[in-house]
Amino acid sequence: MERISTYFLEDSPHMWTRDLREPALTFELFGQEWGFYFMNVMAWCELLAFTAVQSITVALLSVFVYKVVVQKQGTWFSMISCFAIAIPLLYLIPFGMFFVFNIRNQFMRFCIGAIMPVTCLFKTSAAAFGFLPKYATASIKSFAFYYTVPFTMEWNKKLDKYTPNTFAEVLVQLQGFGKLLIVMAFMKSLYSLIPDIVPPFATGKPDADYYSIASAFLPRTLLRNLLYICFICPSVTVMCYGFLVAQNIVTGVKACPAMDNPFLTSRSFSKFWGGKWNLVIHNVLKMGVYLPVRKYFSKHIAMIATFVASGLFHEVLLWYFMLPIDDAQGCLSDENARNTSVDCYMPRPFTTTLFFIWQAAGIAVEYSPLVKYLTFWDKVPTLFASMIIIFLGGAPLGHFFSEPYWNSLCLENAMIMFSFVKPMGAA
Repeated sequence: MERISTYFLEDSPHMWTRDLREPALTFELFGQEWGFYFMNVMAWCELLAFTAVQSITVALLSVFVYKVVVQKQGTWFSMISCFAIAIPLLYLIPFGMFFVFNIRNQFMRFCIGAIMPVTCLFKTSAAAFGFLPKYATASIKSFAFYYTVPFTMEWNKKLDKYTPNTFAEVLVQLQGFGKLLIVMAFMKSLYSLIPDIVPPFATGKPDADYYSIASAFLPRTLLRNLLYICFICPSVTVMCYGFLVAQNIVTGVKACPAMDNPFLTSRSFSKFWGGKWNLVIHNVLKMGVYLPVRKYFSKHIAMIATFVASGLFHEVLLWYFMLPIDDAQGCLSDENARNTSVDCYMPRPFTTTLFFIWQAAGIAVEYSPLVKYLTFWDKVPTLFASMIIIFLGGAPLGHFFSEPYWNSLCLENAMIMFSFVKPMGAA
């Protein structure tokens, strides 16, 4: 089968595994030459185009899900169709796209695997257990629309329809997206100046003691992890916001916010994960995991199951952008390349899951008898309380989550989508 990629230009951004941009301008400052790199607009266009192709494929799958999962909800046939057919297909679709379009940019592969397959997975689970909203299953047309659109859309209960997104709101949203791009430009430019504190991207496999408990609480590790958080979280935010704005424009429907100021207003672990951070995933996890488990077990068991599910699907995401689609870099045939080349980097299994279990432990404390000794917490200002929560949740084991993205080519490949300044010759 001839790859469609043969019809793309050879230097199309989705094929890049390195940043091939030349600086838009150079200048000297403090006796050193600097370069300004402008974001690759074509990379954004390609990513949106791939998302559109994926949406069409998922829309076709939604017909099957509606017929055999939604309409036969509560039967064994529905369950088998959900977990043995629909969900595996959702995860296989991105791999097919990687091969057909020769997508080698690891960040694009991550986005293709992280958004639509994940939201559809948990929507499918929610459909099997009967926890989808009624308006989503009213007809096959309404279900296909709800299923295919990744970001939760605002439903007006009084008018019994989706809330339209106005042109004025689109302009405000585009302005907000532009501001986030500026924040990312500043963050990347700043981090390029402190390589001794924040390691550069794509350094390959870490040292043997990287994941040891002893090193997790070293001051240098805590600082590095906090700096990781300060970079990765805005990266996720800007990508979510970009896709959200694109969805609003295409559908004409107002999407619910993807984030709710998680770093300045989260007074607890449960607030951060349950009502502030990545509300898109929170909503589908609640419908597809928490509520089905809560139907039969306690809320504590349901909470743990939700975080384990979150950890496991993040483990799968790593394979989306790291699994080689051919042997061009020797990752399949050359043992030395597998052990030394960053192109062949593979993550350590289940570190991401352990990170999410750590978050679940933080929430467990909130529901334990220990909370009676924390009566002073209500008097702590929200900003300081949020900073403490971020530190406790991310500083000790933050690298368990961030390392695969940082040390592989994922974030390195992501940088082509952003503008920044860096010293010439720096990573």
